[in-house]
Amino acid sequence: MKILFFGVFKDTSTNVSQSAGLRKLGIEVIDYNYRGQNDDFLINKCKEERPDLVIFSKCNEIGSQVVDECNKISKTCMWYMDPINYNWNDRLREKIGKCSFTCCAKEKAVELGKKNTDKIIRIIEGFDPKIDYPRNLTQDIDVSFIGNMYNNRNSILKPLGIQIFNDAYTNKHAEVVSRSKININLCTNRCESDRVYKILAAGGFLLTDQWDGIIFKDRIDLVIFNTKEELKEKIDYYLNNSEEREKIRIAGRTAVQKYSRDNWAKQLMDYYEHIK
Repeated sequence: MKILFFGVFKDTSTNVSQSAGLRKLGIEVIDYNYRGQNDDFLINKCKEERPDLVIFSKCNEIGSQVVDECNKISKTCMWYMDPINYNWNDRLREKIGKCSFTCCAKEKAVELGKKNTDKIIRIIEGFDPKIDYPRNLTQDIDVSFIGNMYNNRNSILKPLGIQIFNDAYTNKHAEVVSRSKININLCTNRCESDRVYKILAAGGFLLTDQWDGIIFKDRIDLVIFNTKEELKEKIDYYLNNSEEREKIRIAGRTAVQKYSRDNWAKQLMDYYEHIK
């Protein structure tokens, strides 16, 4: 079994751990950075390698003709991990319609993708077990948010004095989580990011707004807020109730274990076998 994986393979990319998960299944994986390459070059790469499966990790810059030509050689999979407002456009929908099957991380993306293909499933992106684990650090941060400040995030977070980290990746991400008594998550268009799974896996107590297709239990694995006022109330409450916070933190870390990148790889390959 050979897979040609068109994605982004730099230190901060989730494609790195996804590829590693596929290799753990005994699969030969050829990682290839698609950015900066023209369509003909990518087509020739597929012709040269003759894989059994080509995975396109979003690959918003490539044309649908790449999928057409790869389909002549192998099965093709579109992997879309982002919220639906990130490059979810006609070009992407065309490629989804042409691929042998599609895997999306968000429930809303699956529902929209069904308009273009009936071979589509949700596979949660999850966490990297080699990086996202608890660190033995002092909790010297009351409340933190890891991510970029766009949309209404400034108006929600800054009045509450929450410490913001917009450059915390890989090991630094897990370190910030371990230092924080409370970790905040804000969803985009009711789509969660992989931040949720990384925080829980690193042993963080998670306070989050709601998202579609949530698989964790409120006040058991994490805590959900619905308004800015409720966010403030729950920050105050859980800062002052460390035992309850600790109980939820431990349960969340247990619940998230089934959503590692290794499991992502297994689910993708199980679906590949199903549609062959």
